[in-house]
This record gives sequence, C-alpha cells and structure tokens, in this order.
Amino acid sequence: MEAKKGNIRIYACPTKVAKSAIVVVGVKAKGCFWTLKGLQSGSARCKDMAYSTALLGALYNTVRSRMMGTLADELSSQITNMECGYQNGEFIISASCTGSLTAVRKTACGILKWMNPARVYPAYKECLKRLVDDENKFSPDKKIFIGVANAFAKSANSATNVFIGGKLTLKKEHMTKLIDACAGKATVDLVKGASAASGESAPQHPAGCMHVSASGVEAMLVKKYIESSLNTTAFAADGMVLVSNHHATAMRKLGTAKRAGAHVGKKYAKFKAELAHALTFVSALNGVGNTKELESFCKKKVTGADLVSAITSSFKSLK
Repeated sequence: MEAKKGNIRIYACPTKVAKSAIVVVGVKAKGCFWTLKGLQSGSARCKDMAYSTALLGALYNTVRSRMMGTLADELSSQITNMECGYQNGEFIISASCTGSLTAVRKTACGILKWMNPARVYPAYKECLKRLVDDENKFSPDKKIFIGVANAFAKSANSATNVFIGGKLTLKKEHMTKLIDACAGKATVDLVKGASAASGESAPQHPAGCMHVSASGVEAMLVKKYIESSLNTTAFAADGMVLVSNHHATAMRKLGTAKRAGAHVGKKYAKFKAELAHALTFVSALNGVGNTKELESFCKKKVTGADLVSAITSSFKSLK
C-alpha cells in the first residue's frame, strides 16, 4: 500500500509474523553513521562530518524529547522504542508502536512535526560540544549551523519518505487519511540568516575492521548471519557489513554455500511466503537500510535459495 502527497510518500508493508509495528521517517542528508552512533551512545570516537551529523543528532534528540521526554509523553505516544540512524545517504528516525491507524498516524506526524532544524540550534550546540576534544575543534558559529540546517530543510521539503511495517491494521482506504495527516506536518522551516560552508570531507569507516559488501535488507541478513555464527556484533553502514579484524579467520569460513544454507534453513525456512516481509520488518526495527531499500525488498518474492545466494555473493567481497 502506498500514497503520495506533496513532498511526502508513504509505503506500508504489513506482515503477519510481526508482533508490533514500526514507523520509519527518512530524509536524504549529509552525515556519518559512526559519528551519529557515537553521539547516541555517549562515546563519539569518530568525528567525521561533525557539523552535519551534530544537526542529525540534535533533530533526533528533539524528536525523542518532545514525544517521549516525560512519563506522560511516553504513555500518551504509544511508542515503545525510538532510534535514529544514517543509512546509505539517508537520515532515519524509527519508532515502534501498535499497528492501528491512530498509533501509526500519531507516531509519523509527531516525528515529522519535530524533525525541524529551525528549532534545534541549542541541541545542535550540545551535540557539537560532545565531538570536541584535544585533537578536534569545532566552531558553534551559527552561520555553519544555518548552512547545514537549510541543506537538510531543502532536502526534506523536496522529498520525505515514510515506511511503515509490521503488524498493521491499516487498510487501503486508511492511506488517504494517513497521507493527509502527514502532509499537514511535513513542511520544514528554513533558518533565516547568512550561512557558511562547513568544510566537511567524506566519512571513513573505522580502522581495525574487515568488511563484506551488502546494502539494505541484504545487509541485515548478512549482519544477522555473522552475529549468529560468531557470537559478536557486526555493523551495517554505507553498503558494507563490518566486524572486528580479530574475527578474520572465522569470517573466511562463513562464505560457503553449505554454511550459509544451514543457517538459512534453520533460521528462515518457517517464514515461507512472509519471508521478504519478515526480513524487511526486522531491518526496519534494527535501523538497517534506508526507506527506499526497505520498500524495494518488501515488494520482492524471495526464497531460501535467494538468501543463500545473497550471503555467499556478499562474502566474495571480503576485505
């Protein structure tokens, strides 16, 4: 199910195997997965794309504060969890909720309403402070903020995508109500004043990691395969799935069709016709893949053999 109005496009991907729903709002933007992850974890070792990513962190913190900042807010919102991420050129905010029209509409509209850079300069400065250390000095100059804020605003006003997945009671006739509500909250204000360039360079992935090539939902598939096989944490970002170099020997054993086939047969065979929808939901839940990639995979009909092929193809790029 899908609908479009103005700059907003909504795609809904229901699945019977999920126990909850997820709403993902995405806007194309400049940023760095690793810097944003560090800001949210409180340990920002990566400082790439500092100004643009500080803005993204400020946007997320503002949305979360407004929608889940107090006990009353959280009970009223019907949101059980909220996260943000940066996937393949898109900033995403995702929130889990019940799958009713009311809950989905309230969640999507709340994110769209508060994801407004004109309102987040104080939060932006706080995020920027957390990136400053002895080796990295970043200016709180408002002209730089205006530059990155208005770049985000122009992108959002051009196109903002909303992906909704999981256990939904939405019907096709509900999509008109949903898109009308979202379109009413989707205009992002520009910040008045002169702007200055941030002078940011392209982000680099962390040292000490090896990676395989995978993007979107297939990156989620590969990430889960590595984590399940090696009992470790893998990260999906920028068309890659990364894991620490100390797993090098074990990683080289994972690329065989026999090993991948055993994993897929054990973990995914039971989903049958719901396989693509189930994988898409879990990807959205884990913040892997941007909204277009989630939508694209949801439309596919995939088999266990397709998943094995995706895993083995990914491992051919092991570096």
